[in-house]
Amino acid sequence: MNIGTTRKIQPDDIKLQAAIDVAGVMFVVIGADQNVALINKRGCEILGYKKEEILGRNWFDICIPDRIRDGMRAIWEMLTAQEIEPLEYFENPILTKDGSERIILWRNAVLRDDNGSIFGTLSSGEDITDQKNLDYQMRKLSMAVEQSPTAILVTDNSGVVEYVNPSFTHLTGYEAEEVTGGECPILFSKEMPDDICRDIWKNITNGDTWRGEFLNRKKSGESFWAGISIAPIKGYDGRITHHVTFMRDITDLKLLEEERHRQTEKMAVVGRLAAGVAHEINNPLSGIILCLNKLTKPNVDDSTKESLTHAVDGGLRKIKKIVEQLLDFSRTTVTERTPKNPNKIIDHLLPLLDYQASKNNITISKKSGNVPEIPVDENKLGQVFVNLILNAIQAMPGGGTLTIETALEQDFCVIYIKDTGAGIPESVMPYIFDPFFTTKEVGEGTGLGLSISKSIIEQHGGAIAVESIEGAGATFKIKLPIIVG
Repeated sequence: MNIGTTRKIQPDDIKLQAAIDVAGVMFVVIGADQNVALINKRGCEILGYKKEEILGRNWFDICIPDRIRDGMRAIWEMLTAQEIEPLEYFENPILTKDGSERIILWRNAVLRDDNGSIFGTLSSGEDITDQKNLDYQMRKLSMAVEQSPTAILVTDNSGVVEYVNPSFTHLTGYEAEEVTGGECPILFSKEMPDDICRDIWKNITNGDTWRGEFLNRKKSGESFWAGISIAPIKGYDGRITHHVTFMRDITDLKLLEEERHRQTEKMAVVGRLAAGVAHEINNPLSGIILCLNKLTKPNVDDSTKESLTHAVDGGLRKIKKIVEQLLDFSRTTVTERTPKNPNKIIDHLLPLLDYQASKNNITISKKSGNVPEIPVDENKLGQVFVNLILNAIQAMPGGGTLTIETALEQDFCVIYIKDTGAGIPESVMPYIFDPFFTTKEVGEGTGLGLSISKSIIEQHGGAIAVESIEGAGATFKIKLPIIVG
């Protein structure tokens, strides 16, 4: 079809310029020669041209990017030749004066003269570049959330779950349909301590971000440590509409942290152990060296030799005792266990300790409960009782009452050893079972007794603990299982 032969476009004839200049979208009329015959103010703003710079110039040559120019020109030619119908909506990039591109959503119509002949096209276009970029950013954000290794969930203001990502399902075992529309069973579960729950609500209702960690439980019942951040999402008016929660499984990190603490504590114990060994052995060793030096001198009479030899023997025996205690501490197993009644073991030992108690004006009170025989190493357990009873006696230099009580508590035989001494300072309690830790004067103890006692009780599958109030004495509690698992 031969277009443009009956009429040439004149803007004044169309009488649309004033009307289209107030429109918020781009208007452009392209004549049969493919030149711009009319363009409105918004069109010039988008393209960056003044009207006089673009009117009369070929639309495709100056406004269509090179990579799609031929294709767009061919489509326009088919449209004006009535080979295709105008699409209701059509989008393509256009080229601005500065070389940048904008994406335009078009609506197109053909223009006809009085005879029905096509002499051009009228197009209205909306600049959707920013919307396209926003859509792209939203798609990227959505993909990032969906593919994030961190569990993410979004709740409304009342805590109802609206969205969870796949990592949430992977971490907790809950499918999206199981949690959306209701309160999250992970975020506010029965496992959460009340004080943490209150702290979370206080922060998020104030519009603050909450960060913390707590022990949680998966759908399977498996426990895990969760590191959590909860942040508010605000609407255009600044009001909080939703909250987003980020959750990570930090169980391995917690285990590493606990192991690091254990190693730190172990190194501190090793340090005290080394210092204790050096201190306890150095004193008698110095005496032995001094005596040996004197023995090597000439003209030492027999009486002096005997005295020095006796001193050397005493020093060596003391060192031997320290080494034996260290060996007891280092042993990890007990010898063969046989069924014994703890009451009888204690009854057998008490006569050996009566002298120490009476010398310090201490009354021993024994309350024997109805406890059965339990499988124990009698010598090892007796060593524990002697250690604790002697410690209790030494804790009451001015006299007092030592109470030994046995009882049956569920599946355990429990032994209480109580004194009415000055008690144990709170600052000392964390170290009471550490080797070589002692509050006694130099020479009165090695600080190994309680460490050895704890090791022996644990080797029996039991536990030992202490409770004390300064000024009100101390109570050591031993729990031994009736049946060895």
